[in-house]
Amino acid sequence: MRPLLHLSEHHGDDSPHGVVWIPVTDVHALYEELHDRPAPRCGVDPDAPGGPTLEVIDPYGDVLRFAQTE
Repeated sequence: MRPLLHLSEHHGDDSPHGVVWIPVTDVHALYEELHDRPAPRCGVDPDAPGGPTLEVIDPYGDVLRFAQTE
């Protein structure tokens, strides 16, 4: 089963501009998968403190950070 992350959009569930850090094995492959979709803004920072990190920002300013793990 694939991991599932449910992000709530209900009022009061989170402060504006929340951040979630998610470990992944291949951040560049994930970027390629998301890049061609009508998806949120995203980009890879190869020099992020935790290693290469893909940051996805949704229309409400929330951030998902996918950090490449070994």
